[in-house]
Amino acid sequence: MNVRIPCLSALALLTLLPQDVWGQALKSGDRLRVTFAPGGPRIEATFLSYDADSLRFAPRDTALLSRHALAFTEIQVLQAYRGRRPATGRGALIGALAGAAVGAVLVSANPGECEPAFSCAAFGAVVVGGGGLVLGAILGAVIGHDHWERLTIPLRP
Repeated sequence: MNVRIPCLSALALLTLLPQDVWGQALKSGDRLRVTFAPGGPRIEATFLSYDADSLRFAPRDTALLSRHALAFTEIQVLQAYRGRRPATGRGALIGALAGAAVGAVLVSANPGECEPAFSCAAFGAVVVGGGGLVLGAILGAVIGHDHWERLTIPLRP
């Protein structure tokens, strides 16, 4: 009997989980990205509400979708906007690669007294690539990127 009570309590909590998760995951006014099944367009919208079988929203572009509600069975992917995040690593990588390419080309085009030419190009790639790495990291941190969280669509029939 002692084992049954916690098991039944856990089962009761599991039946409440989807509604509670949705209640915490979305608030009216949140930005959404909705992708339709199968292989349909992806739209951005403002979340309004939901019920047991459908999602209500205000599409940003009414030319793509005039309806303001969709059944969960019509939705392939549902994402919620969670703000901007820094892209320091991506910016550093792009900056380093771009800087290395530019540095190698610039030094190879005007080798001066440097011998052999390959070592000059490598030196230019390292020096300018290092500068590109720093600049790219700074730009990536400042500019950042949008972060979208994929949400679990309620169980389909």
